[in-house]
Amino acid sequence: MWKKSFYLAIIIWFLVGCGKDQDEVALPTSEIPVITGYYMSTIQGDINGVVGVPNCVNELNGYSMSHPYPNPARRISNVYIQYHNQTDHATLWLTPALLAGQELNTGASNNGVYMVAGGFPVFGLEITEPARSYNVTAPPGAYRIYVLCDKTLLYDNLIITE
Repeated sequence: MWKKSFYLAIIIWFLVGCGKDQDEVALPTSEIPVITGYYMSTIQGDINGVVGVPNCVNELNGYSMSHPYPNPARRISNVYIQYHNQTDHATLWLTPALLAGQELNTGASNNGVYMVAGGFPVFGLEITEPARSYNVTAPPGAYRIYVLCDKTLLYDNLIITE
């Protein structure tokens, strides 16, 4: 009986001890993200409305990104990314998203190339300047913009029209 208890205690100790490290980045899965809303903005970046309930994270741990502008956009939108440590760099990528209650229709195809957090990217770039605006281009559809700075993940929602 004591052997069963001992083995059970070892298994429980092992399972509890193998928890996720607190410093790990919690990247989204490779599933297509569902966006529940977005901030409408002008070409100058001024917010002029909200559609639905936006599910986005624009500031965290000293890193920030603007809401995409304009939004909705015609093929091209901008996002301003800011971080304070000159030695840091960031990665920006754009994946198709589902607008809550609608089907995926982005005009993009996976072609079996590769998947990243949030699905397959239709746009991506490495960022080396700590405060700058970047153009984002894609076919018409709903998208999620991700920015990974060090171990901090920021994201926002973008709608691109024709």
